[in-house]
Amino acid sequence: MKYKSFNLIDKSNNGGLFKLKVGGDRSNLIDDENSKRKIRVVSNIGGNNGIESHIYNDDIGIKNCITIATRGNDYFSCYQDDYTVTIVRALLLYSEKFKLNKYRAFYICALLRMNAYKCAYGRVISGERLEIEKITLPIDSNEEIDWKYIEDIVSKIYLNIEKRISKNKLVNKKIDLDYKNWKKFKI
Repeated sequence: MKYKSFNLIDKSNNGGLFKLKVGGDRSNLIDDENSKRKIRVVSNIGGNNGIESHIYNDDIGIKNCITIATRGNDYFSCYQDDYTVTIVRALLLYSEKFKLNKYRAFYICALLRMNAYKCAYGRVISGERLEIEKITLPIDSNEEIDWKYIEDIVSKIYLNIEKRISKNKLVNKKIDLDYKNWKKFKI
């Protein structure tokens, strides 16, 4: 398998993979009760895929994108399959060159998280840093990104995890705790 480095952000036709949107001010988001489209609002929180809340608006949001928390969660990146906007301290990457799906995104997010060491000791992630960032991806015989290889690898891992979860008898099973015989203890 051959690998090649690619610019992460497409700036001035440098061949980068993604366009970059920097998160805006939350007060500028308009929540329209009459809208049908529910939009994820992503910030720099480390849990829940970075999703802080939701708003309704038919005019904004990008689907199939990667969001990155810029402070406090070094390269915490997540795939967003539904319409998403980012607010302050979060970045959004989207591609006009290829269709991003969960397998491709999981692979790229894993590569981004491997670069967390670059943001240690007060060096925060920023659009400027991402513009010089490169990621190394497998390529095919035509020197193009081998998306099939990436999707095959990640889908196998994904299916393996799903099998493990489904074998776990505790998933989706209510457990009643018998606390009648519990005793006090010192901490």
